[in-house]
Amino acid sequence: DSAYYYFSKAQKIYKSLGDNINSAKLLRSLAGVQTAVHDNTGALATLTEAIKLLGDLEDNVLLYRIYNTMGIASYPLDEFEEALGYYELASQYLAKTNRGNDSYAGLDNNIGVVEFAQGNYEKAKLVYEKAISYDSLFLLKPDLYAKLLDHIAMTNLKLGETTTVENDLTRALYIRDSIGDLEGLSLNYYNLSLYFKETGNIADAYVYARSSRDVAKEINNNLRYMESLKLLAKLDPTKAASYNKEYIQLSDSLQKEERKIRNKFQRIQFETEETAAENKALARQNILWAGIALGIFLFAVSLYIICLLYTSPSPRDFSC
Repeated sequence: DSAYYYFSKAQKIYKSLGDNINSAKLLRSLAGVQTAVHDNTGALATLTEAIKLLGDLEDNVLLYRIYNTMGIASYPLDEFEEALGYYELASQYLAKTNRGNDSYAGLDNNIGVVEFAQGNYEKAKLVYEKAISYDSLFLLKPDLYAKLLDHIAMTNLKLGETTTVENDLTRALYIRDSIGDLEGLSLNYYNLSLYFKETGNIADAYVYARSSRDVAKEINNNLRYMESLKLLAKLDPTKAASYNKEYIQLSDSLQKEERKIRNKFQRIQFETEETAAENKALARQNILWAGIALGIFLFAVSLYIICLLYTSPSPRDFSC
């Protein structure tokens, strides 16, 4: 909420100055905060406002980022076709920039996620393999490279092509561990658990599910924590009731907290808009008083000049 407050305040200042580029950049930052608390509908509205502000301004990098974020916000709403449409627009603007291969790979990764969610596993695999094949991606973005390895492995698992799944997941795990990517590690442990569950190795599946839960708790990734609880309940039926109870309690708590944060965002937005309106009114008032003061000053000067004209000696009073 602090980030949202300061982004919102700065955005209003840039907008009042007519700086539409920086105003749009801050709107995208606001949308990023909104997606973090799953206010994806609000994020899309914020990003639409940013696009309107840009108008005919050709900032291709910013437009690529905005449309990419719109795709990310659409995905959790199950608006898959809309997400792919936004990613296509992002791709068009990205092609007009000089950004590196990691940007193209990141965008392809996002497209692959949407295809995977729709059950288009063959399409997803092609997109992921294209993304991971970009030159020097491992050196440029090892975290993204590991993510793609992870995604390829899980896509192959869905396709029943299990030969390389464990190896790819393990490679991704080593990379993430070496760079301290705890968010990635939590996902990796979770996917390894799914793999071992699928192949009938329940003991290892349980160990990795617990590891996923523990790392998720460490980094406050509540969604991953909840997913791990659901998986643990399936892997250990004797403790299923306990895991499910914790899951429900956390889910209810998160929903309440997210509602509170979204409401706070709305109040912040209202307050910053109200402050902006007050500043405009104050500016108009200051202009009015300045005009009155100038009018009085000019009237006084005019009166003084008139008085001088009537009281000054004429030229005939001087001698040569």
